[in-house]
Amino acid sequence: MRNKTLWKNILLIASFFVLLLLPIGKFFIVGDGENIENKTLQTKPVFNITTWQQYPQAYEQYFKDNLPYKKFFVGLYNQFIWNVFDESPVNYVIKGKDGWLFYNSKNRNDSDELGDYRGDTFLTEQEIETIVQRLSDLQKLCDDIGAEFYVLVGPNKTEIYGDDYLPDAYIRNERNVETPVQQLAKVLNEKTEIPVIYPKKELLSRKDEEQLYYKLDTHWNNHGAYI
Repeated sequence: MRNKTLWKNILLIASFFVLLLLPIGKFFIVGDGENIENKTLQTKPVFNITTWQQYPQAYEQYFKDNLPYKKFFVGLYNQFIWNVFDESPVNYVIKGKDGWLFYNSKNRNDSDELGDYRGDTFLTEQEIETIVQRLSDLQKLCDDIGAEFYVLVGPNKTEIYGDDYLPDAYIRNERNVETPVQQLAKVLNEKTEIPVIYPKKELLSRKDEEQLYYKLDTHWNNHGAYI
């Protein structure tokens, strides 16, 4: 009985190492793996004595890009995070309720959509002044050629569907603060004649009648654009 348990443990350990080493072994024996990413994969670097210091880093990137079975293991990991922890495996995507996805733009250095939604962000006086000046220059340019100039700000998906489908952890700030769009619109209305169109109220009034934004994308759909 003791020998049987020992062999089971040996088999388990051996199986673990086989699974661990199989992709690496296939990499060196067969070669490059399948390209599953929307990018040009790193090609195998050629060793050169004059640039030997860059070779290890270049080869490591080549190895990561071309590792066999990468698609399978990455998919397995993503499914584990998605189903077990109920989270998105991608740090700039938030898994919402009922299959809705939201964009965590701050994690891609692309503004802060969630901060706007929660009331944590604001424009400084200098930022407002810069934006107003640029828009005023554009208005003058349009006036010179006889064109009409409007500023349209499309509400983010979180502004329309955040209350319904964002996880409960993403709650709004209870303070009565102006959003960056409201800040800018207020100054534009006070200091310029530029018409500002921000159809948040119109979209909110129709969102229960039909879906206005894509569940798996950041943009409004044809219904939302029509409104």
